[in-house]
Order: sequence, then C-alpha cells, then structure tokens
Amino acid sequence: MHSVRRTAFSVFTAVFLVGAVMAAQAVEEPITLDYIMSNRSTSNTVESARLRYEAARVSAESAGMGTDPGFTITPTTKLSGDEGDTDPRKATVTASLGLTVPLGLSADQRARAISALERLETASAALAEAEVKDIRELIRLYQLAYLAQREIEVGGLELEAARLQLESDRARFERGDLRFSDFLRSENEFSDTESDLSSAGATWREAVRNLSTATGIEMDSARSFAAPPRLYDAKGAEDIGNTELLDGRPGSPAAYSPDSVLMSRYFALQEAEREAAQRPSFLSFTQARASLDYLDHSASASFNPVSRVLGLGYTPEGLVLRDDTSSGSTGSGGSGSSDLDWSLSVSVSFSLSPSRVERYDYHATQLAVEQARVALADAEVQAAEDKRQAELELVKLNESVQSFAAAVERAEINLSMVRARELAQQTRPVDVQAAEAALERALLGLERAELLRDQKLLERILPSSDALQILSSPLSWRME
Repeated sequence: MHSVRRTAFSVFTAVFLVGAVMAAQAVEEPITLDYIMSNRSTSNTVESARLRYEAARVSAESAGMGTDPGFTITPTTKLSGDEGDTDPRKATVTASLGLTVPLGLSADQRARAISALERLETASAALAEAEVKDIRELIRLYQLAYLAQREIEVGGLELEAARLQLESDRARFERGDLRFSDFLRSENEFSDTESDLSSAGATWREAVRNLSTATGIEMDSARSFAAPPRLYDAKGAEDIGNTELLDGRPGSPAAYSPDSVLMSRYFALQEAEREAAQRPSFLSFTQARASLDYLDHSASASFNPVSRVLGLGYTPEGLVLRDDTSSGSTGSGGSGSSDLDWSLSVSVSFSLSPSRVERYDYHATQLAVEQARVALADAEVQAAEDKRQAELELVKLNESVQSFAAAVERAEINLSMVRARELAQQTRPVDVQAAEAALERALLGLERAELLRDQKLLERILPSSDALQILSSPLSWRME
C-alpha cells in the first residue's frame, strides 16, 4: 500500500513539473531568442568597453587637432627724461601685437596623434569583442534554459514509461510470474527517473534565473522557450548570414574587428618602429628669425621647425602723450642717435649636441622594436593555434552530431516497429511508451549536440588569426 501511495505521489509530481511546461506552451506564446536579443539590457562589461571607446575617441580627436593659432597684445608705456629731472620729458604709449600660426603637426604631435588613433582602433575592437561575447553568452544561457525545459519534457515521458513498467511488473509479481529482485529493480528505476526529473526541474529554474539576471528581463514562469535557431546547417556550412542573432551585425566573420590583444601588439610594434625612426642628430636646425625696423615701427617673423609654428610680431608707432624735448635732439626714426630710417636683420639658430644620451636611447628603442616583434609573433602563433584547436573541436562536434543523428534514426525505426506490433496486438502499451520516450531522449541528445556545435561556431565570430590581414589594409586615418 505504501508503494502504491509513493508511486501516486511521484506521478503527481511529474504531472506538476511537465504540466507547468506544457501549460506554458498552451497559455502564451513561447519566449524566443529574438525577443531576448531585442529586449535585453546592456551589460556592465559592454558599458565599460563603450566608455573606454568614447574616452579613446575624444582623446584621438583632441590629439589630431594640434596647436591652435594664438594672438597676443602687450601694451607698453615708455617714460624718458634727463638725469636730475624729477618729471619725465617724454611719455609714449604703444602696443606690441603677436600672432602664432601652426603650419601643421610637429613630429611629436604626429606621433601622439597616430598613437591616439591606434588606441581608438584597439578600443573599438575591444568594444566589438565585448558586444559579441555578451551576445554569445546570452545565446548560451538561452540554450541552457531551453535544454532544461526539454529535459523536463523528456523526463516526464520517461517517468510515465517507468510508471507503466512498474505497474506491469507489480501485477506480474503479484501473480507470481516475476521474481522480487526484478520487481525491486523496476521500482528502483522508477525512483531514479523520478529523482532525475526533480533535478531537471531545479536545473530549469536555475537556468531561467540566470537568463533573467543576464538580460534584465523578468521571466514569467508561465511561458516556455522556443527552440533556438541553428547557426550550422545540415551540410556543415556556416549559416550565420541568414540569422539576426548577432544584433544586426554582418554575417561574414571578416567583418568583425580583429582580436584586441593581437591588435594592441601590432600597434605596439608600430609605435616602437616610429620611435626608432627618430635617429639622434649632432647638428639640428632650431629657429629662423627676421626683423624689420622702419622709423618707429617694428615687425618680426620667426619659424620653429621643431614645433612647426610661425610667429609674427608688430609694434606700431607709439602715441606720444607728452614731449618736452627739443626737435633737434631726436634723429630720424626716434632713435635719438642714428640718421638711418630702417634696419633689417636675419638670424638662424642651430643646435650642436654630442647626443651621447640620445644614442643610448636610440639603442634602447631598437631593442624595444625587437621585443615588440617577438611579442607580436607569439600572439600570431597563439592565434593560429587557437584557430586550429577550434577547427579540430568543430570536427569532433560534427562527428558527435552525426552519431546522435544515427541514434535518432534507430529510435525512429524502433518506434515504427513497436507501433506496427501494437496494431497487431503483439506488444504492450508500456513498450510503446518506452519507445516514444527513447525517441525523445535521442532527439534531445541531438539538439544538445547541435547547440554545443553552435556555441563553438560562435567562438569564431572574432577571427584573431586574420587580424594582420585586416590590419594590412590601407587605413584612412594614417598620416604620411
């Protein structure tokens, strides 16, 4: 009697778990992966990557602007007089005007601008990686929730088959046609199936909770999950371009940014090579300057080849506020001691340096270039190895899918044979139930293998091994 009650309670539990899933399918439309992707919230990882990208973008824009033109005005008041006089005999007010005009980016500014743009490219690749990894994780969580739901459905069928088998064995045992050990084995199998179904229910609830946490979407327990679309067709061809799982991104894997780590290694090599290209010089041109004085007017022009800035200056004739001097005490141009009306001077400045320290720095930059090349080569080798391992795993998963597909074919044949015998009244209902449950179990195994293969396929969305091919293409922002 106790065994009968226990069996009835187990069947009630199974009906409750499976009924919840079946009722969800009947009450509302199932949740789809497209719904998850359309209504998900941005993860903290993606938001952090986006903020780093925005910071790099602002830095790159600022670095590419260079130096702004500048204008200066310097008012000047000049008082003059003779020795012993307490009051000035002459007072003049004037102003010096200065204008600085950048003629382009200096070498240092160009290097900083290129480095900033390279950091922007790296940040862009990191953002793309974060977005795709986030999508990949959501797809994985959705697949786990769906498989947990399917596990409950299949477990319910298996529990029903175990119940029918237990009832049949109990009747045979009561008639004396079955040994107690065989009846006990049937009862244990029923208990194990019941325990598996209970565990499947707990796994399903946990999977739904994890998916809800990751997406920020409240999951209604009354709704089921639709089967996720496959990214890999039956012929083994990648069918990413025909889906919208990747948030509208193009289907070709080459359209995605290369691996940010490999890209950063490549840019580190580029920066080291730029630094190494700046060889130390014993003689360097530092400034050229020309000035012209005419009467009481003064003008000047200077150019600094290092900063690439042209400086223009002009001082007009001053406004005389007071003049108690005699007219003959001052010569032409107001100099008071010269009869010349104008003067022109031109000067060029050079810097001489033994550059001993610079030579050591240059040698250090050469070593840095070699280190960057080794680091990039290591990253390339690792990327190629990762791609090779992914291809091998994909081959193994394809073989696994084929194995499960063969198991489904065998289960279908077995079910057809059992149903044919049922029509001929040569089999029991428990055998039909067991064959149907076996087919569903085989189909679930095939689904699990196909979704696992899809997860491995999604890992190839960011082809790090093809990074240098993308990087070798002309970049519009590179400066000559």
